[in-house]
Amino acid sequence: FKDSLAKFEAQYDSAEIRQIIEQIRAMTAQEKEAFEQGVKYREDGTESKIVAQFYNSKAAPLVEQMGPKFDQIVELYN
Repeated sequence: FKDSLAKFEAQYDSAEIRQIIEQIRAMTAQEKEAFEQGVKYREDGTESKIVAQFYNSKAAPLVEQMGPKFDQIVELYN
């Protein structure tokens, strides 16, 4: 995923696309942090159902925000 974004950014270099890709990267980093935090909770013995609820509460809004960002890239590309 990261490689594909970097390749696209290099191929279609514009300030708008760079800005959108940076926003996507920030959201991806937040999702990764939530995942790692969930793994830590699980290692500490937290019930898997609770960990899943935690992760979903953090990741779902990020995924919802990413969709429109990709739509913006498509609009700029076309």
